[in-house]
Amino acid sequence: MTTQSTATTARKPDTPKNAKPLSTANARRVAQTPATPGDPGNPGWDIRKQPKALLGDRTPPTVIATIARRVLLTYALDPDAAAALLPPPFRPDLSLGPALGGVCLLRLRAVRPALLPLRAGLTMESVAHRMSVEWDTPDGIATGVYVFRRDADSALAARLGGLHRAVFGVVEGGGRYSLAAQSRDGAMSVAFTGEQADAMPAGSVFTGPDSASAFFRCSSTAYSPAPDGAGHTALRMVTPPWRGIPVRADHVQSSFFEDRSRFPRGTAVFDSAIAMHDVPARWKPVRALEPGCDPGSGPGLSPAR
Repeated sequence: MTTQSTATTARKPDTPKNAKPLSTANARRVAQTPATPGDPGNPGWDIRKQPKALLGDRTPPTVIATIARRVLLTYALDPDAAAALLPPPFRPDLSLGPALGGVCLLRLRAVRPALLPLRAGLTMESVAHRMSVEWDTPDGIATGVYVFRRDADSALAARLGGLHRAVFGVVEGGGRYSLAAQSRDGAMSVAFTGEQADAMPAGSVFTGPDSASAFFRCSSTAYSPAPDGAGHTALRMVTPPWRGIPVRADHVQSSFFEDRSRFPRGTAVFDSAIAMHDVPARWKPVRALEPGCDPGSGPGLSPAR
């Protein structure tokens, strides 16, 4: 079954004809009034109206969207092979034993700048090849992910976000996934087929879907090479709490993790896959190497460990 997305137009709230702008004092008072978290399962739940304690940052969001589908493929990597691919100050996160690489197969719905209405959003497929990393901060060790490459089917997203263009083949439904992507420059290909399951596979680095979900919730800050080649850019993803669904893999192929110049035979082994659906999210820029959180802290953001 091929997925189809249906756009829903959000109704703008009525504005009084003679409305006047708030005074500076009143505006400050309104800004400091705590919002009610509400229930993320409610159709009216709005991530932009959540309290700062939930969002974990005082900066307003840059981009908002709904994660219609996100399948996370995890590879267990040899620490030395993984470390050789990372620029300073990043190093592999070895908290679960091996280094962990990943492929994120993402379908976003209603992607738009936060101040634009729902009808202005677009739907897009993207794929990111990444690695779980850590780095030193004055407050301790912080965690996140380093993204080597992002590809998308949207020309606008590719141009504005510095992504590569790719062609996607997607068939999903009834708990099954058949996802594939091929970049237009020929440098990236990925394919995955699988079906939702009740448990993680035997031998996985994750003890169950809860531990996998907690680990990835805390990989909320993603660094990638800056478009101009100078330094790094970073985005922090903020979502309500979510729990991944284990996915049994029938076929997995990744040109990145199967590249023997990067990973000699036996140094990159597929571990597991989990999926999440229909999760509201926002992405905001991070200006420095900021703290993340450790897998035990659950959803949200916490100080570095």
